Amino acid sequence: MRNVLIAAILVFGAAALTAQVTVSHAIALHGEPKYGPDFTHFDYVNPDAPKGGTLRYHSIGTFDSFNRYAQRGDTPAGSETIYDSLMVSSDDEIDSMYPLIAEKIEYPADYSYVIFTINPAARFQDGRPIRAKDVVFTVQKFLEEGVEFIQTYIPGTTGKVIDELTVRFDIPDGDREKIMYLASFPILPPQYWENRDFSEPTTDVPLGSGAYTISDYNMGQYVVYKRIEDYWALDLPVNRGRLNFDFIRYDYYRDENVALEAFKAGEYDFYLESIAKNWATLHSGPNYDQGYIIKEEVPHEIPANMQAFVFNTRRPFFSDRRVRQALNLALDFQWMNTNLFYGQYTRTRSYFQNTEYEAKGIPSAEELEILEPIRDKIPEEVFTEEYNPPVTDGSGNIRPQIREALKILKEAGWEIREVAAPEKSLEDQEGDSSKEKETEEPGFLGKIWRGIKSFFSAIFSWILGLFGGDSAGGVRRLVNVETGEPMEFELINYSPSTERVIIPLQQNLERMGITLNIRTIDPTQYLNRLRDRDFDMISQGFAANAIPGSGLLLRWHSDYIDSTYNQAGVEDDAVDYLLEGIVDNQNDLDALLYWGRALDRVLTWNHYVIPQWHLSKFRISYWNKFSRPETRPKYALGIDTWWIDTEKAATLPDRFQQE
Repeated sequence: MRNVLIAAILVFGAAALTAQVTVSHAIALHGEPKYGPDFTHFDYVNPDAPKGGTLRYHSIGTFDSFNRYAQRGDTPAGSETIYDSLMVSSDDEIDSMYPLIAEKIEYPADYSYVIFTINPAARFQDGRPIRAKDVVFTVQKFLEEGVEFIQTYIPGTTGKVIDELTVRFDIPDGDREKIMYLASFPILPPQYWENRDFSEPTTDVPLGSGAYTISDYNMGQYVVYKRIEDYWALDLPVNRGRLNFDFIRYDYYRDENVALEAFKAGEYDFYLESIAKNWATLHSGPNYDQGYIIKEEVPHEIPANMQAFVFNTRRPFFSDRRVRQALNLALDFQWMNTNLFYGQYTRTRSYFQNTEYEAKGIPSAEELEILEPIRDKIPEEVFTEEYNPPVTDGSGNIRPQIREALKILKEAGWEIREVAAPEKSLEDQEGDSSKEKETEEPGFLGKIWRGIKSFFSAIFSWILGLFGGDSAGGVRRLVNVETGEPMEFELINYSPSTERVIIPLQQNLERMGITLNIRTIDPTQYLNRLRDRDFDMISQGFAANAIPGSGLLLRWHSDYIDSTYNQAGVEDDAVDYLLEGIVDNQNDLDALLYWGRALDRVLTWNHYVIPQWHLSKFRISYWNKFSRPETRPKYALGIDTWWIDTEKAATLPDRFQQE
């Protein structure tokens, strides 16, 4: 009888263990995937879309390398098409992945490992089969020589070949997000990369695993991708109705304004506009009027990025939250939206904008339970107020905001003082020399008069300091009470066309006695300075998080203070605590909701950035030679589902027709 019981326990125990292992065609970060194992194509494609022709884009800047994963150098736009991954996301779900190179995925309830089964038909671009050993090679290459993000995100991950088509990865501190991250790895051909340094740039055209390869280029000027003629995965469910262009070309321009004019002249096919003024004033002309170019706004449901002016809090004066809070008052969004953006934008107020994790109102009871242990480490406003960026009346008069800012800055040890005006030129000095001599040795009454003038000048400057005006003599500057140093800092930028949205901030800071120097540099210099953390402020986007996950650690956790992704330089115990709570609750959606909202509150009230604005639609212009599916993806523009419509193309003037 005892042996029977033991046998029963072993049988039922094994069944219970098996039940905790998921074997599936797909994986979702939370919930269930939309598409079942027998799906034939995504809902937002035309499975019978015709194939052929060339899609022509533009890009700004230059490129000097074809290794998009090197730690230096600039790679061309579109180079991601060279490689395929084990699984691929759909564009009508936020968090699901489906089979590409892998045809099956297996993982336990604790996400401590993942097993991928490779599609036996999978091939590299040279025809060689993709096998389990190639997947292990890829991950090892990324971990040993790849970019910093990968090495810090999945440290200690090890791969093992189970058989020719089966590979297993063991993941320390595993979670579903890390499994999905591994599923998204571009698979590298060892026959090309084995004896090459993955961290270094290359000017050789790389062998890939994807649908496209580089067929033509002029380094730094243009690049052409050609779809592989016998691409093995073209008819897989994830690819049906996609990858419809035989060629994809990117032409490079140094200036966005020049690029737009080139588009309007028919030099390329598609333009995604990011500047409100251009959209309102420049997307017009004869080719628009005659219907040769289509101008369109396409709504989407993508969570909004936190685009912001980012403080480098490693700079001494930006380490003080009060200074960051005060400088937030200098951004007059209401005036900018009316006068610069044609009313097109909404102010961003959350790192989880347009998701359920966006913190609103005051903390709930569940959030308070999370926040109470760190009450003495976070701003009191977290508990008492809903965060919203400052609001003005839109008139351009921000005197109330200036008064409030100067009050906060005074508490932080800064005050307005009148300092000597900049030195005059030699000619000016010579012109004033006689006046200086006339007043060089004033008499008794002259000294009294000078004292009276000095007294009233100080009073006048003080009054102007309250109301944001300028003094008649000298220069009003915000200076540190202890050191006497003026507040002056630099914002680096790589796009001349964006200076127009920085200048209003610069002007309002000047009214506070603060000097903001705008420095526009080329993209390569900009990237190098980010890597070296050699900046005071940047305009940067924080990728939208539809669901908070462990990837947030790289952006905010103090363990990654030296990561280039922690651009704000945040090193805060309270933030660490909240991030760790998010990681620990990845499998509890209810708890994750409250941890995410709590993090949002603490980040926003710490004023690590000056939030900018967002738009919930794509602004596009394109030459009228394309057709697209009736159903659009919710979370992407979906250009990869478009196709050349030969009937439409035939109506264009000969010089604009598809080559």
